[in-house]
Amino acid sequence: MSEPGERDPYAPPPDDAPETPDPPRPRGDSGLPGSGGTYGGSGDPRHPGAAQPDHQGTRALLAGMASLLFLLWFPPLGLLFGVFALVAGVRAVRARRARGLSSPSGVGAIVFGPTTMLLALLGVVVVSVLYREFSAYAECMAGANTEKAKQICQDRLIDALERRFG
Repeated sequence: MSEPGERDPYAPPPDDAPETPDPPRPRGDSGLPGSGGTYGGSGDPRHPGAAQPDHQGTRALLAGMASLLFLLWFPPLGLLFGVFALVAGVRAVRARRARGLSSPSGVGAIVFGPTTMLLALLGVVVVSVLYREFSAYAECMAGANTEKAKQICQDRLIDALERRFG
């Protein structure tokens, strides 16, 4: 097992052992890995050069994904989240670049943001331009009880769209 003079490292200290205080920690450091404490490092004294996670870029990327989801249900809100994703992504990339680090999630948000903004803007324009046609189609479909009536509604919509653009 162990030699006679060797002490078990997992055993509690003997009663006559002097108390050793914990080493001082930087302000804001809880002592847990990645908890902060020093700007630009992880705050973990065992890994002083570890990079901080890209929280700002991750938030921007999540806003870009939210804009894509809202694009399907409510395009104006998708447009708003797209603008936020673009602005937050640019800020994340600039902040990380100033510290000499990369921000792949910030770059992803910069791609997501304008893409969903463009799609949301296109959706808003299409809905606003074709509101009368789609409104008439919705009313027709609400009153259609048979497959034949539904087909007539679809034919009317196609005719209305052809008149509008043809």
